[in-house]
Amino acid sequence: MALIETILDAARVEAGQLSLVKKRTSVAGLVYLATQRARELVGGAGELRIEMAEGMPAVTVDANHVSRAIAVVVAHALRSASGRGVAVRASVAAGGKQVRVEIDHGEAQTDPTELRALFTQQQTSRAKGLTLGLSLARSIVEMHGGSIEVTGATGESTVVSTLLPV
Repeated sequence: MALIETILDAARVEAGQLSLVKKRTSVAGLVYLATQRARELVGGAGELRIEMAEGMPAVTVDANHVSRAIAVVVAHALRSASGRGVAVRASVAAGGKQVRVEIDHGEAQTDPTELRALFTQQQTSRAKGLTLGLSLARSIVEMHGGSIEVTGATGESTVVSTLLPV
């Protein structure tokens, strides 16, 4: 079902016909829903830690679409972590004007350069199947006025940050 929804949403985004229903949403609820969906995508595998900063402001988003976008990123991290833990951290950024949801792959086998390419729809030989889901996640976040950033270097922790305006 998730694959079919992803394909349909990707087609709607490409055609400029994806309708968003934005409502004020708590970041904690958004992260909880995203991590729950990620666990469903990977079958519950892998250790997942959630760290929520205090005093998080609400965001105005389509909770269904944004939580699915974050879930895809978390699921990818869980698959890449190979038994190592993945941390999902939420905090306030940019002087209170943005919320940052970080997915920390830990010292996983994730090449940050390859991961950046997946978010920008560039095919890589290893992970062609992920391209659609991750690039759709980027598109959904950008439709909300946000962005996705990948930081880290080979051999270090790779962190994917989803930034959403408050």
